[in-house]
Amino acid sequence: MIQRITVLFVLASFATSVLTAQSTHLMLSKTDNIKFDFAILKTKKAKIKAKDKSLATAYNQLLKDADKLLNYQPVSVMDKTDFPPSGNKHDYMSIGPYWWPDPAKPNGLPYIRKDGEVNPEVKNFPDKENMPKLCENINTLALSYYYSNNEKYAKHATKLLEVWFLDTATKMNPNLKYGQAVKGKNEGRAEGVIDTRQFIFAIEHQ
Repeated sequence: MIQRITVLFVLASFATSVLTAQSTHLMLSKTDNIKFDFAILKTKKAKIKAKDKSLATAYNQLLKDADKLLNYQPVSVMDKTDFPPSGNKHDYMSIGPYWWPDPAKPNGLPYIRKDGEVNPEVKNFPDKENMPKLCENINTLALSYYYSNNEKYAKHATKLLEVWFLDTATKMNPNLKYGQAVKGKNEGRAEGVIDTRQFIFAIEHQ
């Protein structure tokens, strides 16, 4: 029950992400500052209910995007093909994209930097790609639920949140110890915090 309440709280908080610069927009673009204002959200919802034409295009596009996301399957830190140093896939992990095995060393360690050249090994740790997309998709679903009151969006967003954050079989451990690791040099770096920048869509709502 506690887990369910937590999920619903996070889901409801997503709906506070609004764009105040232009009243015809319902969602945030990647370059907009994030605002949390229930009054503006409530006003937009009332206008949508009243069939305000100035919001029709944005609202219809929002629901169209959300409908597509109903086919978006849950992702998890367990999707990794390789293991973090802990041996536990529940631990988030990513590797520095521009670090490669040293051809001069028998085991390739420590890795050396090749600026601008992405090591294909990063694909073995898809946490870095899955997590941002997950957060953005949940944001779209939550906004769609708030404006439309259609439970299908809330249910799917809840499912996505549960798989990544709550289910014991699939959840992410609450640490970034292995973020942006460089093999042979370190198990993780401070740069790993950047990987979670999209968390703002999930947790920056008080």
